[in-house]
Amino acid sequence: MKESALEFRRRVLPPNHPHIATSLYNISLSYERAGDMRRAVECAREALDIWRAALPPNHPHVRLAEDKVRGLEAAFNSNHRGDDADAPLCVPSPDESCESCA
Repeated sequence: MKESALEFRRRVLPPNHPHIATSLYNISLSYERAGDMRRAVECAREALDIWRAALPPNHPHVRLAEDKVRGLEAAFNSNHRGDDADAPLCVPSPDESCESCA
């Protein structure tokens, strides 16, 4: 359902409209609850990028998304690093791949 709202918003709104970021942020929360941290990070990052482009830097949505991205990245990395605290961080961008994810 949330994905169809996002698709609709992408069709009718400009690419950097804050409502698109809101949909992406909500989808990231759904992915997080489902345990799909990689997709959660991707959606939260995209929401953050849009909100940064569309809103003032001190806007609550920007701060909220920054906190969410940091938290998701930490959770994602702890899943991939396990007990090895010296392992490199792993949150590839959507066009990259991670060897441990593959």
